[in-house]
Amino acid sequence: MVELNLDRLELGRSTLELDAELVREDPESESDALRATISGELTVDAMDQRIVVHGDFMAKHTVRCDRCADPFWLETEPEIELMILRNPTRGDEPEDQDDTWVIHQRSGPVDLDESLLEAILLAEPQKILCREDCQGLCPRCGTNWNERRCDCSTEEIDSRWAVLEKLKLEDPDEDPPHQE
Repeated sequence: MVELNLDRLELGRSTLELDAELVREDPESESDALRATISGELTVDAMDQRIVVHGDFMAKHTVRCDRCADPFWLETEPEIELMILRNPTRGDEPEDQDDTWVIHQRSGPVDLDESLLEAILLAEPQKILCREDCQGLCPRCGTNWNERRCDCSTEEIDSRWAVLEKLKLEDPDEDPPHQE
């Protein structure tokens, strides 16, 4: 658990060391739980009624490849920016809230786990591959082509597309056939 204790925080700039394991359980599916190891440090700018925690950190967690479904360790460098408002008044909210988490809390320890886990998920690439040249799975038998090849035929064509085989691509440099 990563906490920032507002009662012990002095005004000015400081750092928050990160060296923890974060866990987000999914009650419906154990395979969808997120366990991440994080390290690094974040910058903490403490002002009178506003604390801004920002920076990037290293995160490592297991994911499944989108092509072959094998699990592997994914390392990312998520960025985070969050604001803690001690006595929020109108106009204290940041104008662009898309990238900034806002937490309203006057005192005591602030749990940063949820914000850090969200930053980790947002840092994942859109297409998660175990390696760039991942061959994926055979669509017929499910064999992992990274490990071995199967004997399934790749020649079969969907009957709905068979008529397209009869079409011949014309050379754009050739004169079109003469029509009368």
